[in-house]
Amino acid sequence: GRPRYVIETRPETNEVVVGPEELLRRSAIDAGAPVLLAEPSPLEDGGIGWRDVTVQVRAHGRPVPADVTIDLGTGTLRARLHQHLRGLAAGQSVVVYGGESGDQVLAQATVT
Repeated sequence: GRPRYVIETRPETNEVVVGPEELLRRSAIDAGAPVLLAEPSPLEDGGIGWRDVTVQVRAHGRPVPADVTIDLGTGTLRARLHQHLRGLAAGQSVVVYGGESGDQVLAQATVT
């Protein structure tokens, strides 16, 4: 009786996973093949990345505050969002913005 939403598709097994709207909300973004356009900073946990930046997933999507870490060994980017994001899909591009004015592109990666 409640609306259901596509949460995940699994092409290799021809499965579509559906669920309630709450499962569309994401608090983190994992992405691969990052392209770094600015030098990441050392972080207090020993990693590298940026704190208090914004990430944007769609060309006209709303920028979301986040902390971003880069793992050069695995070639991954992880954005921990300060507020939930809805409707994230694998294959989308995630762009990290920062700098003094907040409009400098720091990195880009593909959502996994």
